[in-house]
Amino acid sequence: MEQRKIQRVGKGTLTISLPYWWVREHGLNRGDTVIIEETHDGSLRLWPAKSEAEQTLETCKINADLLDQPGLLNRLIIGSYIAGADIIEVASETRLSYRHIKEIREAAKVLIGVSVMDETEQHVVLQCVVDVHKSSIYSILERICNLVSSMLEEYFRAFIEGNRELAKMVMLRDEEVNKLYYLFSRALSIAQKKRSFAESLGIAQPLETSFLAIIGCYLERMADLSKLGAKSVLKILTCETEVDKDALQKLAEYYERCRDICEKAIRVVFSKDIRLANEVIRKYQEDIEFGENQIIDRLRYRSVKCDTYMLCPNFTQFIWSMKRQAELSAELAEMIIDMNATLSSNFVSVGSISLNKLGKSTIAQQPIR
Repeated sequence: MEQRKIQRVGKGTLTISLPYWWVREHGLNRGDTVIIEETHDGSLRLWPAKSEAEQTLETCKINADLLDQPGLLNRLIIGSYIAGADIIEVASETRLSYRHIKEIREAAKVLIGVSVMDETEQHVVLQCVVDVHKSSIYSILERICNLVSSMLEEYFRAFIEGNRELAKMVMLRDEEVNKLYYLFSRALSIAQKKRSFAESLGIAQPLETSFLAIIGCYLERMADLSKLGAKSVLKILTCETEVDKDALQKLAEYYERCRDICEKAIRVVFSKDIRLANEVIRKYQEDIEFGENQIIDRLRYRSVKCDTYMLCPNFTQFIWSMKRQAELSAELAEMIIDMNATLSSNFVSVGSISLNKLGKSTIAQQPIR
């Protein structure tokens, strides 16, 4: 960071010189045009006008020879995709192993818009051709929310109906959530680098990307818990379990309370209703935190026609999945409240106080959005 003084040219024009290193780096000359934009905090953002018309692809190269741990190459490819790379090259000085090729193809399957463009014994080139400009970030988030909501309902219904196929369907939906989550994270990463791209996605303020990243993470974890619940259901069904009606009724009531909290939290993501968000937090604290152990005790001692040793761990995991989803929903609701407080809302007006005028209690407020 450096300071530069404002100079007066003529009678009314104020100017400031551009750093020489910046001008040289961008290849600017006398007569070239730059674009100036005022950001939400009053600062100015400046960039060369010619860069607006230039289309460049971000590339990265992964050295497969250094990746001797299983799964590491897969994770690096996904990480490069999320970071915004358009072309990902995986190369070896000798020959790519079977494990490397397998991990490359597995990664390509879970990344939307990615395909193999070139392949030899020594390298594989992946290219992402998806254009996230065509939809807003909130439309991608809405698709994730719809899938998470369906999974919440289906894994418990699979248990009640004894439906193995429905439990397997939940596990398939989790794969779709993962694909959308990677695309969502990629869009946010690019938005952090390019302000104009962020605006095209519907992100009004830079700090909003940080909140959206955390919200997306919460939703993805909720989907993972539905998958875990579905796996537990499949194990429970293999036991041919019979649970007494009273315990089953308590379990259904507990699930409905958890699901109600989850569904309200998902609504809050789009409505930004902080009263509803506060209700989600309060209901979790009052209705969920201590209900889990009571249900587990009933199932442990009152289930019949089943090996108790096999039954209880699966039921414990099944019920824990519900509770953890409700807990994540409360954390998600709290994040929405924090987001409203930070980015301004009808309830909170964000401003600043000049230290030089602190004695006069002068507050420079930003307009309420």
